[in-house]
Amino acid sequence: MELVRYFTALSKLNYGVDTGFYPLGSCTMKYNPKWHEDVAQLPGFASIHPYQPIGSVQGALQLMFELEEYLAEITGMSATSLAPMAGAEGELASILMVKAYHYARGDKIRNRILVPDSAHGTNPGYCRNVWV
Repeated sequence: MELVRYFTALSKLNYGVDTGFYPLGSCTMKYNPKWHEDVAQLPGFASIHPYQPIGSVQGALQLMFELEEYLAEITGMSATSLAPMAGAEGELASILMVKAYHYARGDKIRNRILVPDSAHGTNPGYCRNVWV
C-alpha cells in the first residue's frame, strides 16, 4: 500500500491536461517564417509524391539526408530522424528509442514503463507490446 501511495503522490506532481492549460503536442503553435511557403512551393518539392520513381526524388532525399547529418552534428548525437514525431507514431518511436538506449547499455532488466494519467494521448498498449 505504501508503494501505491508513493506512485500516486508522484503522479500528482505531473502537470497535464487534467490539471491546467497544456498547449503542447502536434497542435502546438510554432513559428513558421513566410519564406518556408516559398520553399515548399518550389517545383522540385511541391509535386513530390511517395509513389514517384526513386530516381525522380534524389534531390529531396539528399536534402533530407544532409539535414539529418547537420542536426546530428550540431546536437552531438550519433543520428537524428526527420520522421514526424506526433501522435501514435511519435510515442512508438520514443519508446523504441528508450528501449534501444537501455539495451545498448546492456540493461535488459528495465522492462516497465510508468504512464501517468496526464499523458496526453499515450496508449499503454505501446509499452506492453514493445517491452515484452
